[in-house]
Amino acid sequence: MTSAPTVSVITISFKDLEGLKRTVESVRAQRYQGRIEHIIIDGGSGDEVRAYLSGVEPPFAHWQSEPDGGRYDAMNQGIARASGDLLWFLHSADCFAEPDVVAT
Repeated sequence: MTSAPTVSVITISFKDLEGLKRTVESVRAQRYQGRIEHIIIDGGSGDEVRAYLSGVEPPFAHWQSEPDGGRYDAMNQGIARASGDLLWFLHSADCFAEPDVVAT
């Protein structure tokens, strides 16, 4: 029997804490038999975002909050951190339509 692929969900964000929270909730609500590795690349939005990201349990596969070279640089940083079989970009404030999207 083959196991389900690991899915790396890469979320980029900048100065959008409420949107980021919605995205994180959406990823964590997914019903998927495999592993979802959530990577957050924030462009340095400040202490409130860092406090949120560091306090989420269970912790993210990787998160950072520091200045970057813009959205494409942030996406490339996420790719470099990903170890999944599939990469899925779900930006801040984006949400999965249903809890079974990744499984489907």
